Amino acid sequence: MAGSVNIGAAANSFTNAFTIAGATVTNGGFATVGSGGVGGYNYMTVTNAQVSTRGLGIGTGSSNNNVTIAQNVTWSLLGGGLYLGNGTNNTLTFAPGASSRLTNIGAVALAYKDQTLTFTNTAPLERMFLGTAVAGISTGLYVGTSAGLGNNTLIISNQTFSTLGANIIGSTSSNNLLSILAGTTWNGGAQTIMLGDTLTTLSNQMLINSATLNNFATITVGHFGNGNTLIVSNSTLSSTILNIGWTSTADSSHSNTVKVLAGTVWNLNGNVINVGAEGYTFRYGGNSYATNSVLLVDGGVMTNANHLSIYQVSSQVIVTNGGKIFLNSNTDLYLGKSNNVLTVTGPGSYLQLGNNFNLNNSFTDASASNVLYIGNGGVVYNSAAPTYGTSLHGGSVTITGAGSVFSNRTQMGVDGYNMPVVIENGATVWAGSTFFLNGATNAMTIRGSGAQGVSAGLTIGGNAGNSYNSLTISNGAGFNFGGGAGFSIGAASGANYNTLNIGGLGAVSWFTGQYNDVIGGSGGAVTAFLFAAGMNFLAYWNADKLVLRMHGARPVEKQEAPEFHDIVADLAQRAGLPMPRLYIMDNPQPNAFATGRNPENAAVAAKIGRAHV
Repeated sequence: MAGSVNIGAAANSFTNAFTIAGATVTNGGFATVGSGGVGGYNYMTVTNAQVSTRGLGIGTGSSNNNVTIAQNVTWSLLGGGLYLGNGTNNTLTFAPGASSRLTNIGAVALAYKDQTLTFTNTAPLERMFLGTAVAGISTGLYVGTSAGLGNNTLIISNQTFSTLGANIIGSTSSNNLLSILAGTTWNGGAQTIMLGDTLTTLSNQMLINSATLNNFATITVGHFGNGNTLIVSNSTLSSTILNIGWTSTADSSHSNTVKVLAGTVWNLNGNVINVGAEGYTFRYGGNSYATNSVLLVDGGVMTNANHLSIYQVSSQVIVTNGGKIFLNSNTDLYLGKSNNVLTVTGPGSYLQLGNNFNLNNSFTDASASNVLYIGNGGVVYNSAAPTYGTSLHGGSVTITGAGSVFSNRTQMGVDGYNMPVVIENGATVWAGSTFFLNGATNAMTIRGSGAQGVSAGLTIGGNAGNSYNSLTISNGAGFNFGGGAGFSIGAASGANYNTLNIGGLGAVSWFTGQYNDVIGGSGGAVTAFLFAAGMNFLAYWNADKLVLRMHGARPVEKQEAPEFHDIVADLAQRAGLPMPRLYIMDNPQPNAFATGRNPENAAVAAKIGRAHV
């Protein structure tokens, strides 16, 4: 049979039925059920049959039409398409437990609205979509192809299939859903996936759960439209470029979002992750409308990526709950114009950089307000080779909480304008070579117990005109120089009013650059040496006094604490040491300690509770 198969093809044609049972229908043309206008309620039932047609359309002109595939059916569409629309309530049904197959499908298109098509383990799709294109039909998945309509759903589970063309969810309509579920393996044929293909297509979704998707080209979420979402969980995914908010319009109420959840490994195959952008080559310009894009790596892993770029405004990358992003060597991370946020938070959460990290794409934009936040045990590591590293231009940086680390193989620099940088509460910032605080009016604070900066050297105001920068270390925090390079403050001409503040008991503030003939230029290193020597001298001669003051200790004579005096005197005599000065701390908590730079200048302090034990 070489002609078409049409059931209910005429206008006002309804309640027609066609049954194929125990027969073979081969080389058929395009089969339609309910192609005529206004009519409907046409039915086709196939059982114990071998069928081949050039595609299948259900309800292409009317509503309430049905095709039922029952037991022992093999139906090849010969590379033609499978279509639902332009009516409503049109259905393709596989009988429960049917051992039937629908094969060689050229495309799947849900073209109208409010339609659901489900392929489950009762409807295996053997060699699905491997047929060649026929009559201009692309060999891919299309969900929501009629302008202004939508709410279509395509669900595929427990299938193994391939596509040879582009796959579009929401090509001209909104609120469409494609679900790829457990047990499914999908080979993308080096083709694309797009969600939200036009400016008016909103809130289209693609869900991937416990599936394997491989051999895909670019995946774009929000090609033009907004509010589109891709969620991947417990799956393996392989693609080239990922675009989130490619050329979507500015819309603060609809964010294009990709969520990579626990159990997922996504291989980018050496390609780029773009968040709110037109492409990597546009990182200094891009589309000014591509806003409010979100990449959430929540327990999942994204690996083998070259470059991560957050281009324009008000977009976010969040790595949390043990999520990980790995960028390859010699690849960059850029945050765009303003109000973009990069967050790495939670134990096990990790971002590996491979080259330059720029917090703001513009090196001179003082108005940039991008944010880097590392917290609660999150780790960022920049493996950049020498001469590269981290440059923070504009915005703010917060690294907080025990175990939170920002580590750089080589240098790390803050050289923007008006930037607050805070390392606090047990967090660590580490630079393998020099840490520099340049630019102008930048304020870096290291504060709280356990918070620390570690580097081979520290430079504040290292270039001409670098003024009003400050570094404050306080409340139990520290800065350690591991390489012996020391530090310099205001070492360049015109680098004025730069400040290093070391807080705590007897806080020391050091102001430099204002008198550059004394401490600027070539004299900066000498001044730094003298400052360090002075600090060491002060600590050596006064460490005992500082410790005693810290604990609120007061001198005590023998008459006030005779037992305490006799115990210490007896111990000193036995050891052949001079009698130390005695101090008491008015606190009932038992404890004691000794301090002093030598036996002749020793002191012993005890709390009242200990003195009376």
